[in-house]
Amino acid sequence: MGSREVTDSLFAVCRCAVALTYADGVLSDEERVVLKEYFINLNLSDNQIKILESDFNNPNPDFGSLYSKITEKKDRAFLINIARVMFYRDGDYSYQEQKMMDVMMKSHMKTVDIDSAKDEIKELSNAEIKGLEEGSKSIIADRVISYMEKIFG
Repeated sequence: MGSREVTDSLFAVCRCAVALTYADGVLSDEERVVLKEYFINLNLSDNQIKILESDFNNPNPDFGSLYSKITEKKDRAFLINIARVMFYRDGDYSYQEQKMMDVMMKSHMKTVDIDSAKDEIKELSNAEIKGLEEGSKSIIADRVISYMEKIFG
């Protein structure tokens, strides 16, 4: 299908994303389109495709078990992104979808090292704004860190 290598953690993301389509009890065409857009860029094996097709037709009610197989932080963040796009795409952000998003965000945030993230953002900010004078670099990096503190506490 695509070019991104599919680890066990990333495949768990795919399976969770399919399970999330049933969070509100309805699999909409819009949700199916969102997943297709994401999955097309993955190098899924024939067996993985069969499993996902089965998941679409027979939703896995044990989201927690699937979610626990997502071992990489970037993969959990990827699932949250997929869920956000998918939940809003059909124009109906249901109570059940909000609850699922809250559960995923809380679980993911427990694994994020905020101080490390701030340092990484500061480094990236400085690298991106090399052409600016020193005072501007510091101001922008400080604003980014301030923003992160507001978001993550």
